[in-house]
Amino acid sequence: MDKKGQMITIFFSFFLIIMIITLISIESSNLSTNKNVNSLVQSFTIPKIQYYSYLNILSHANSITLSNQTISTLNSTLNNIYNSYFNNLNVSTNLLNTTNFFIQLPSKPSHILSYVPVTFSNLQNTPTLSPFQQMVNASYAVYGNYSNSELSNVEFFYFNGTVIPSWLESYNANGAMWWIKIGSIPASSSITVYMGFAPKTTNLLNTVNDGEAPQLSSTYGEYDDGASVFNAYSNFAGTTLPSTFTSYVGSNAALSVSNGLHLTVNNDGCTDTWAGVVYNNPINSANSIVETYSSGIRGPGPEDVGIYTANSDTTGGYAGVADTWGWGYGTISGGYGNIGNPFDISSGTGIASIYWIGQGNEGIGWNYDFVSSTDGSETWSSSLYPSIQTGQCSPGANMEYYWFRVRAYPPNGVMPKVLFSSTIAT
Repeated sequence: MDKKGQMITIFFSFFLIIMIITLISIESSNLSTNKNVNSLVQSFTIPKIQYYSYLNILSHANSITLSNQTISTLNSTLNNIYNSYFNNLNVSTNLLNTTNFFIQLPSKPSHILSYVPVTFSNLQNTPTLSPFQQMVNASYAVYGNYSNSELSNVEFFYFNGTVIPSWLESYNANGAMWWIKIGSIPASSSITVYMGFAPKTTNLLNTVNDGEAPQLSSTYGEYDDGASVFNAYSNFAGTTLPSTFTSYVGSNAALSVSNGLHLTVNNDGCTDTWAGVVYNNPINSANSIVETYSSGIRGPGPEDVGIYTANSDTTGGYAGVADTWGWGYGTISGGYGNIGNPFDISSGTGIASIYWIGQGNEGIGWNYDFVSSTDGSETWSSSLYPSIQTGQCSPGANMEYYWFRVRAYPPNGVMPKVLFSSTIAT
C-alpha cells in the first residue's frame, strides 16, 4: 500500500474510534492526544475507572460504566483497527507499550518482574475512610509460580509505581493474607492496584512499606512495618512495656514483656485475678476496630480485647471475646456481664476484634467472624481507650499477645470486595 493509502487507512481507523466514543456519550473535551510513533499515533483516553483486556493488555479507562456488550464491541473494533494500522505501518507491536494509544500500562517499580492487577470494589453507599486498611486474601494459585516460599519478594504498588505499605499477616500452603494501607475508595466504586513480584531470590521485606507480622520473622519483629500500615500498632518487642500503654495487674496475676505481651493469672479463684494494659492515646471510636493476635491457655473469665471509656481498669466499656465459658463479650461496669456467646475458643490461637462505633452499636470478632450487639447500657464516647486484658475471675490463664493494632472500620462493616485478574503481566 502506498503512503496515500496508509494515511487514508489511518484516518478511517481513528474516525471509527471517535464514532465509538460518541456513541457511548463521552464528551469530546475528555479526549487527549499524544503523538509518539513516527508522529502518526494519536491517543484517545476514555474517562472511566475500569480495566479490561484488549489484545491481552490491560487497558485503563476513567469515568462512565461500560456494559459488557459495549466493551466487546469496542475490543473487536480496536482489534480490527490495530491489525490494519500496524500491518500497514509495519510497526512492531512492542511500540504500543511506549504510546498512549488507548492503552496505559502501570509504571512498575524497577525490581518488579511481573504483576497481577487487583481490584477493590466498595459495594456500599458510603466511601471508605482515608487512610483505609484493606484486607487482601490471595490463594496460592494467584502467586505460587511467582513468589518465593516466604513471600518476601511480593509488594503492592499503584498505577504510577508508588509502593503501597503492606503487612503480611499470615500464610500457609493454601494462601496468604496481607493488609495494605490505601486512600479512600468512593461509595459504589472501585480502584485497582497491583501485586508485584520481584525475582524469587529478592527480599523486599523492610520496616517501612513491605513488612510482615512480628512472629513470622526468624528474628522477632525484624521486618514488622505495622506502624506504617495501621492507625495504632505495637508488637511488644523487647522486654519493656511501650510507653504508649499503662498496665493494671491484680495481686494474683502477673504481666511481662518478652517479644510479646505475657499475661498470667494464678489459680486462686476470683480475688485480684486480672491483668492487662490500656492504650494511653484515645482512638476515634466511631471509625475504629481494635484487634490483637494471641495464643495460650485461657481462663474462665473474658479475655483478649476491650474498649474502655477512660484509661483505667475500673471504668465502663466492653471487653471479652471468648473464654472457657463460651462467652462472647460483656460490659465492664456490669462485671463482664454476659451479652452474647457466639464463640467458644477455650483452646486455640487467633485474632480477637472489638468495635464500639456508637451508642448501642458494638461488636466482636474471632478470626474475622463478627457478631454485633445493640446493648446500650454503657455510655459511648467518640474518644475511647483500647485494651488487652484477662478479665476478673480468669484463674489459670496464661496468654501471649503478639501484636496490638487499630484499623479503620469499613463502610457498614463490610470490607470492599477483592478481585484478582486472571492474567499475570510481565
